[in-house]
Amino acid sequence: MESKKFAIKCGNFAVLVDLHIQPQGSNKDTSWFSEQKKEELCLLLKETIDSRVKEYLEVRKQHRPSNTEFTRSSPLTLKGYGFQITAYFLKRGLRLYCFRGSQSTELRVFPDRFVVCVSQLSFSRDLLASQNEEL
Repeated sequence: MESKKFAIKCGNFAVLVDLHIQPQGSNKDTSWFSEQKKEELCLLLKETIDSRVKEYLEVRKQHRPSNTEFTRSSPLTLKGYGFQITAYFLKRGLRLYCFRGSQSTELRVFPDRFVVCVSQLSFSRDLLASQNEEL
């Protein structure tokens, strides 16, 4: 399984994303997951990331225990155009910091990393026909 790492900016936080791409076929090919699909994936997950950061800030402000959604035992599952996403937040074992040239802009690394597993949906003729009707 190919793994890519990137960050999504959300407010003053950089949320680290571990993207795991499930290969297709016996030759372990992950080329089906293009940059365009990565952008679509980010758009699909943006609301989830925003709500998790917002909840984190509220928990810190109110000093109450976190009611974390989308953990490893209960992940978020979504379908994009031609692929399925399983995602969950995972506590990082160490503290990371962002260093930027400007002291006035503070960007912090979010304390949870977002693990995203993507697999290609197998298309049937019925599914392709229904998608063509929608277009």
